[in-house]
Amino acid sequence: MNLLNQEMRGLAVQSGKLARDLKNLKREYASMVYAASKTANTYNKLSFLFSANSFNSLVMRYQYLRQYTEARETQARHIEQVRGELATKQQTIKYKQVRKTDVLQAQVTETKTLEVTKERQAAVASELSKQETTLKGELGERTKAVNRLDNAIANVIEREIQRAAREREERLRRERIAREQAERQEAAAKARAEAIAKARADAAAKAAKAETPEKAKEIIKEAEEEVAKTPEVRPAEPVRANIGAAPEAEAGASFGSSRGRLPWPVRSGYISEHFGLNSPLPGITTRNLGVDIATNVGEPVRAVYEGIVRNVMSVPGMGTVITIQHGEYFTIYAKLASASVSEGHRVKAREAIGTALSDRNGGAEINFQIWKGRGKMNPESWLAGK
Repeated sequence: MNLLNQEMRGLAVQSGKLARDLKNLKREYASMVYAASKTANTYNKLSFLFSANSFNSLVMRYQYLRQYTEARETQARHIEQVRGELATKQQTIKYKQVRKTDVLQAQVTETKTLEVTKERQAAVASELSKQETTLKGELGERTKAVNRLDNAIANVIEREIQRAAREREERLRRERIAREQAERQEAAAKARAEAIAKARADAAAKAAKAETPEKAKEIIKEAEEEVAKTPEVRPAEPVRANIGAAPEAEAGASFGSSRGRLPWPVRSGYISEHFGLNSPLPGITTRNLGVDIATNVGEPVRAVYEGIVRNVMSVPGMGTVITIQHGEYFTIYAKLASASVSEGHRVKAREAIGTALSDRNGGAEINFQIWKGRGKMNPESWLAGK
């Protein structure tokens, strides 16, 4: 716009200069025409020529008339040229004025558009600010829910670890008692056998010294009767703790060898958030104890391996949570709407244990975790590929 104004000012200056030149040319031409008309009224051209005193004067007068005529013609052409240039400049000025009007109108329209855009941007910024506040609140609530879930699962697993330790100690205690009892019984049986052997040996020695065969038989008979009175010692039977520890250890070893081959806890779904730290928005970090799997509302949730249900609980923000033990391993299923199993229930692989909980957006998402003892593991490396 500034450049256009500069061009228009330049054109106005040039137009003014041409107008002045045209005015001067018209004035000069008018003087020439006046002088010519004045001369034409006084003299005739021929009389002007032939009134010369000499031939040279005639030639000079002829050249003067011709030059004067040419000068008038040149002046007329110059006037027309200046008039044309002036008209061109005036047209250019009019075009520039129209263009300036169009540019001004475009600027006004652009300014209005920018104002509307600015208002929209302000509205969007305000809405985003509200959404950011809402999102931060939701993330804060989610962090609290994750912490509650982490503590609850840790307590359940710690309880099961302590229970397994107590059962192992009880099993070892009972095996020690059984071993000591067997050792005592073995010693008693050995002492009885030695006593019987000695009694029989003594009886045989006395019988050999008996005066008559009848007396010898009587001695042997009495010795056998004494042996028969000696209480028998039954062989010790091994005593084992019947608490299922050995089968659970086998289940743990079997589960550990299934890495990369476990079925998914839902038939239809995909991982919507990965294990560990995630960044849903710039500058915002969340922590996932397992993986989130997006699925259908009401989708059946299945056990990924055979095991024993150790806990069914409700955690605020995480819905129903089921913990299943597989030896030293534990699988956790959170964000369930309901549970179809109870604590102590033995489940099979792919057995339905509950249904997926719907979220506020109309979808469903479950949280799946794998623990080995007190340590969290990445479930993605355990699930079979789809």
